[in-house]
Amino acid sequence: MTTSGSGRAASSPSEEERKAFRRSLAPLSAEAIRDKVLAGEYGHYDPGDPRRSDWRAREANREIKERQRKRELRPQWIGILLSTLLGLAALIVAILAYIKQR
Repeated sequence: MTTSGSGRAASSPSEEERKAFRRSLAPLSAEAIRDKVLAGEYGHYDPGDPRRSDWRAREANREIKERQRKRELRPQWIGILLSTLLGLAALIVAILAYIKQR
């Protein structure tokens, strides 16, 4: 199925095609994905109107956004883990102090 232009952009891939494409993006860096999108290797890309872009270009952009979101959430997860460990340490110290008093 080879159509060009907006007809290709309007095509709707199957879920298997999407998953296979996402797997092919996994080993690439975000910069490499962005370079390929801008070079047109994933079909037509319209930065002004994403609806006119090929589904592979949109999917690649979604992958980049997801990676950025995960990277932005990393400090929050580290903070949650550290505060949990600190709370557990405080609880253990309190229990030990209580036992020692008795």
